[in-house]
Amino acid sequence: RVFIGNIQAAGTGLTLTVSSTVVFAEMSYCPSDMEQCEDRACCIGQTAASVLVQHFVVGGSLDVTMGQKLLEKQKIADIILDI
Repeated sequence: RVFIGNIQAAGTGLTLTVSSTVVFAEMSYCPSDMEQCEDRACCIGQTAASVLVQHFVVGGSLDVTMGQKLLEKQKIADIILDI
C-alpha cells in the first residue's frame, strides 16, 4: 500500500501502519517535521516488513536547496544530541 500525503496530514493524526511505501511531494524546513512524518509509518503495529520513504524532488527546484539544508540541520542536531 502507498500513502501519498503532505507534511501536515502525515505529521499529525495519522498512523500509517499498513503502508509499505510513503511518498512526500514537499519538504519542511524543520527536520523534526520530516522525521515525524516518517515515524507515522514506522511505528508499533507496522504490518509491512520494511517501509520505503521517498521524497520527490525536481532538479533545479527550491526543494533541492531545502533538502541540502535539511541534511545540514540534521547533522548539527545529531552532533548536539550525540547520536
